[in-house]
Amino acid sequence: MAAVFGLFFLSGFSALVLPVVWMRELSLLFGATAQAAVATLAAFFLGLAAGSAYWGRRSRRIARPLRSYALLELGVMAAGLGYFLLAPAFAAQYGMLYSHLAEPATGLLQAITLLLALVLLSPAAFFMGGTLPVLSAWLVRHPAALGRLVPLLYGVNTAGAAIGALSAAFLLPPLLGHGGSYLLALALASGIALTAWWLGGRGSAQGHCAPSWTRPSTRWSGASSVFRAADPERMLPDLTADSAAVGTVV
Repeated sequence: MAAVFGLFFLSGFSALVLPVVWMRELSLLFGATAQAAVATLAAFFLGLAAGSAYWGRRSRRIARPLRSYALLELGVMAAGLGYFLLAPAFAAQYGMLYSHLAEPATGLLQAITLLLALVLLSPAAFFMGGTLPVLSAWLVRHPAALGRLVPLLYGVNTAGAAIGALSAAFLLPPLLGHGGSYLLALALASGIALTAWWLGGRGSAQGHCAPSWTRPSTRWSGASSVFRAADPERMLPDLTADSAAVGTVV
């Protein structure tokens, strides 16, 4: 159990390095605006929500949850590699788009920003969203453990995510550069996948899904959290030109 919790901490760390780099890329393309930062957050959370819903429905039927978790981490790595193809291709066309759309159709340019964020972020976030339900299926051997162990698992993952976000913004770029930081996150996802696959061969356990009465409250909690995060995204760039850094801190 300690090994799995450690893997999930590293999973949170690597998962938040990716959107920080994506946020910087969008800021370089579209300017250090709140819209670029919020587009990154929205695309990331939409992918997480879709992945959590999709994989959560299937988690109770998974025979080897740790090995399924390993495959999800591999999916994160594979989807993350698309960044190296899509971002340069779009950057090459951005000058033409801006000259045609910036003045007459600012709203359309912002829509393209959101679309690019969705294409870059959502596939990887979709696989990230399945990691908690799948690991919960391994962890929860009895419904009574739901209120004790699953929140702890989520807390460990969130702590890793917070450290990963701050590291990707302030610590890793001076050492590795933004591209090196991104590759480090993908390498971590690969290492997590290999370790989880090996652990999954040592046994597995079926689990239980969350009670149905918790789902509506969880949806509203998620919506209010994003609203609270997006509001500082709108106000704080007035104090600094670097909305990517602001988004990372938020």
